[in-house]
Amino acid sequence: MIEVILSGSRLKAVYQGQKIDMIPVSRSAFRLDHWMVNLEDVAIEFFVNDPRNEDIMIVYMGDYFVCPRYPVVETVPILWEELTGAYDLYARTPSVYSDEDLMGTVEIKVKDGILMVSNGKYLKPISDTEIQIVGGIFDGETMIYDAETGSITWQNLIYRPKDKLSK
Repeated sequence: MIEVILSGSRLKAVYQGQKIDMIPVSRSAFRLDHWMVNLEDVAIEFFVNDPRNEDIMIVYMGDYFVCPRYPVVETVPILWEELTGAYDLYARTPSVYSDEDLMGTVEIKVKDGILMVSNGKYLKPISDTEIQIVGGIFDGETMIYDAETGSITWQNLIYRPKDKLSK
């Protein structure tokens, strides 16, 4: 997650706790500068306020990464509250590589107005049944939420709530 802030009269990108100077190179593009790290090949460009498209930030680092804008929430939506909690991970189909049923455990929580999974994924519900992964290598992929069971399905995994009574 990259946050863009105004510090004094300068824009800064905050990434993993580090404030990185954003030096303008055009109206919507910036190169990054930090005293401790060589960032000469890193640039950020913004595409915002187009009513036909979602606001995005593109990070160029040799290749590029599209970073959609995360919504600012004043009050945590009810659906987000329903999604929070601990989940056991199970394979959707049996694996020839393992006899284990349980593939792991994760927690979904809301922190600083952001819905996130303990394994590093940021989530953005886009309907009552669909949850989009925001950023990272799975950016744009969709998870399916079943309100009746509380389960979430994504790729080859089923996230089942640990405490079925609370879901």
